[in-house]
Amino acid sequence: MIKKNKFNKSGFTMIELLVVVVIVGLLFTLSVVSLQNARVNARDAKRVADIKQIQFGLELYYRDQGEYPESIDDNIAYNDIVYLSKTPTPPTPSDGNCSEIDNNYSYYVSEPVKSSYILKFCLGGPVGDLNAGKKKATAEGIEDLTFAFSGIIKYYNLSLSPINGVDIYLGQGGDIKYTAETNSSGFFNFPKVIPGTYNVYISFSGSNVGAVNSTDAVQLSNWMSSPTFGGLRVLAGDVYDNSPSTIINSSDSDGIINFFITSGASYGGSYDPAGAFVFASEENLDISYDNFPIEYANGGPDIGFSNITIDISDSDVQENFYSLVYGDINRSFTPY
Repeated sequence: MIKKNKFNKSGFTMIELLVVVVIVGLLFTLSVVSLQNARVNARDAKRVADIKQIQFGLELYYRDQGEYPESIDDNIAYNDIVYLSKTPTPPTPSDGNCSEIDNNYSYYVSEPVKSSYILKFCLGGPVGDLNAGKKKATAEGIEDLTFAFSGIIKYYNLSLSPINGVDIYLGQGGDIKYTAETNSSGFFNFPKVIPGTYNVYISFSGSNVGAVNSTDAVQLSNWMSSPTFGGLRVLAGDVYDNSPSTIINSSDSDGIINFFITSGASYGGSYDPAGAFVFASEENLDISYDNFPIEYANGGPDIGFSNITIDISDSDVQENFYSLVYGDINRSFTPY
């Protein structure tokens, strides 16, 4: 008798098949992401190589001609002397946080003496010791593209006195990125700020003794009957609850009187600390009350409320600010 062997003919279960499908899908996703990252890295590497090639051609041109060329749109040449036969163009698409406009090799030469240049470009990710973002290449090398933010802070009295020792902060996402301080001329300067939108915070711990008197309360009361001024003076009048909506009422004039009587101890409302400075930009200095609310910053010893923003994108920015002590409606005070 011949015996027949019995074999188990069962195949994969449904769960096993699903596991295989999930694993294959995951491996496929990882390979796609890896390929995309490799392509981004390759494009960024080409951008850096292109810039260095252009820099080399520019330096050859400068060595022979004693200045940099007016343009590098097609090539770098002087008459029949060719230093770079074809100016490279950036790979596409743009990567990372770089826009399509950023994804260009933008060349600027100093005028009228062509002794320096700036070549702007943008990286989607890090390349060597270069991090992602907007860059500038010069004869000195490649670094982050930055611009200066500067201005003057003055007290809004009749003399427009400059204020020394004011601290200015540029913040993003709740973090302070840059700090500066005014000098004796009221001048502040952030020499190298990476492009972006920043919140501007201002603090000043100077004395306010003698800044507020009964005349301020009278002027604010008269203003409530017939508004004759706006801007910073109205901001300085909102002493009682100091709300961003800047609502002026009789409590504010009473608060100024209370501040005067208590020698600067309190306005009697919810505002703390008493006697802090308020700051506004030059464009909002005399703006009509009908156009409120406006941008301003509280400037006590510590960083206070601010809704002032500054956008730094493609050039240096200059912005002047003016200040008053809360309650100094008649602008009689001089900080010291």
